[in-house]
Amino acid sequence: MSSLKVLVLEDDENLRELLCETLEDEGYLSEGAANGVEAIQKVTSGIYDVLIVDVRMEGMSGLEAFAHMRQQGVELACLVITGYATEEDSIRAIRLGVGDYLRKPFEMKELLLRLARVSAVYQRQREGLSREQRLQRQLDWLHQLHCPPEARQAGELAGQLARGLQLDKLHQLEVQMAAALAHQGMNPPEASDWVSEGLGSFQENWDGTGPRQLSGEAIPLAARIVRLALLAAGGSDSAQVLAQQHPGVVDPHLLFALELRSHQSQDKQLRRLLDLARGLLYSGQATEATLALQEAEKLSQGAQAAEVQLLLAELEPAPLRQLRLERLLESARGWGPGWGSRMLTEAGLLMLEARPDQAASWLREAYGRVEQDVLRALIQLGLWALGQAADWSPLEALAVLLQPQHEPKLLRALPWLGPALLRWWLGERRDSALFYRFLRNYAGPLVPAVVHLSAAQRLQLLELLQAQPQGVPSAWLQTLSQENDNQVRALAIQLSGKKTEALKPPPLHLRSFGSFAVSVGGRPLSDKVFRGQRNRILLACVAAAQTQAEDKVREAFWPEELEKGRKGLSNALFHVRKALRPESWTGECEYFLRQQEVLGLDPDLEPWHDLWEVEKSLSRLRHLQWDELQAELANIVALTEGVYLDGCYMDWAVDRRESLEIQLSEALFKGCALALQHESWTRLSEWSQRLLERDSANQAAAVYRIRALCQLGRPEDATRTYESVTRKVRSEFGEEPSLEMMEWAARARTWQGNQGSIR
Repeated sequence: MSSLKVLVLEDDENLRELLCETLEDEGYLSEGAANGVEAIQKVTSGIYDVLIVDVRMEGMSGLEAFAHMRQQGVELACLVITGYATEEDSIRAIRLGVGDYLRKPFEMKELLLRLARVSAVYQRQREGLSREQRLQRQLDWLHQLHCPPEARQAGELAGQLARGLQLDKLHQLEVQMAAALAHQGMNPPEASDWVSEGLGSFQENWDGTGPRQLSGEAIPLAARIVRLALLAAGGSDSAQVLAQQHPGVVDPHLLFALELRSHQSQDKQLRRLLDLARGLLYSGQATEATLALQEAEKLSQGAQAAEVQLLLAELEPAPLRQLRLERLLESARGWGPGWGSRMLTEAGLLMLEARPDQAASWLREAYGRVEQDVLRALIQLGLWALGQAADWSPLEALAVLLQPQHEPKLLRALPWLGPALLRWWLGERRDSALFYRFLRNYAGPLVPAVVHLSAAQRLQLLELLQAQPQGVPSAWLQTLSQENDNQVRALAIQLSGKKTEALKPPPLHLRSFGSFAVSVGGRPLSDKVFRGQRNRILLACVAAAQTQAEDKVREAFWPEELEKGRKGLSNALFHVRKALRPESWTGECEYFLRQQEVLGLDPDLEPWHDLWEVEKSLSRLRHLQWDELQAELANIVALTEGVYLDGCYMDWAVDRRESLEIQLSEALFKGCALALQHESWTRLSEWSQRLLERDSANQAAAVYRIRALCQLGRPEDATRTYESVTRKVRSEFGEEPSLEMMEWAARARTWQGNQGSIR
């Protein structure tokens, strides 16, 4: 035990010294840190085994500090102590890999007991690292002495697939070993569990037609990875080609990992990594999102790097965020007014709490330049929260953020917006249906905002809401029932047993562009609650149309297995319904309907799906004039940052994706033609850029973009666009650029800002 070194992060000096003294008496080595920044500096310059951390401190919280340590690759065990553990803190702690959670007040013997438990787990993890080292040596030996190049290629591909699936290092090495051995027909009896699983079942087929007739997720994951790696190493490594050549053989969900590592264009890979990172952030998986962003950072440059840098800044603790944002804003000056104003807005919102003066300056500068309603609303709310618009009501801007398509932006803003809105409402006591809808729909994510209120404010909140028909949200009552303040705790316990008027369940939101994402009442649902990716994708399949016939769904997911399909569908629907049930909801709630061999979502509960919104907008476009078309196409662009169900290669998803890509390209080209006609250069630049993101060798889109950039006074960017597209055309098609593109590139090179417009 004496070899373990403990860092105590606690802002209470007396408690910090007491903990360090107690640990030294028990044989630990210990040091203290008074704040998160000091703790980060210590772990980056020294070696520690365990971190004892207080959650709530001035400035950077304990969990923020631990998250930053993890992002820097620091490995150490963690024991959290806190006087007020919210549900959100608990969830975040679990996702960060915190070993245990101890609530104040506590006995020292209890802390020592939990510290011993956390330390034991950490020791086992270090032993696991030793297993990694041994396995790596065995793999190196196999490659050097016994492994032909083809087997080595299969192993490396299996390892890359495992890495794309975010498996830990040990499992990456094990599947790499299994694939290399499988290629040579070797199956050593002393192999580890994962290697044995990979070797024992890799000949099974996803549809159940293999030697042992295992199917779907009954086939061990290691075996599914090995099977895909062997097929890809022996032929094409294109996910779409493999899906067509080997129908029913490979796991369709693994094909996404294959496509991520294949030799696709950097633009496409960057877009997918960004979409993956956004999805991970949306579901609260900050560590995994950081890994995706670090990969994206290697591929991005110029304006493409902006989104990566913004998301990385969001993951950093506030005191370490400003330098990254200042560098980003300096770079953004050359990206045109649209990008510049967006960067100012995002930077201002990220610095709102840490540097309010700097944030207000950036937001005011951005306000007169942004065009998107949602960005204007966020700027207004940010300035209002800073006290820069004291006589202004936030309800109009809040109404914009409450539109379902803006939910991710609202959730990102809640840490600073939630407390400000609650304090405003307690002061105004305004009876607003819109504000009550906000409280009801986002009760879970608002729990931290409630905790930030003073005890008197929390009591006032309970007293005001108990008079409303919907009562106090149960998520708040659960938290406040453990309140330290006696009055708040007593009233929360009393209201927990009070019956309230039945209302609609919280809203169900589905997002299919990019990775499929589901949220209920603002809470993103992970694969884990669906008990598997297939159940989650089955929900996407049903939601692709307002209703779906059961036999079509069975045919898509359980082809040629009628009886198994019936059982599989019933089991999947059970897990989907269970996953969708809102936390703490006591009334009737059934988002997912199954009636007379038809599946669908209950329209009475008003589910929202980005696919439905996009298809409605696409159908309206053909009848709109320029002014209306701008708003409709801007809405489509905002909703389709990724491709439909990216990474899903089931036939129905591929067909729908291809149809949507054609429709979206046609809509963007129509918008570009009208933007050119009306000389709307900013719109032309934005929409042509979106076309190039979807097809980086599209010369017609490149011509539009070059013309727009010249008119916006950015001929250097126009030249870079020409050079980039020319490289793509030559490398992918072996052709030279079109005469039209060459002509406009020549004009861009000779254009000077004081010589007027080019036509």
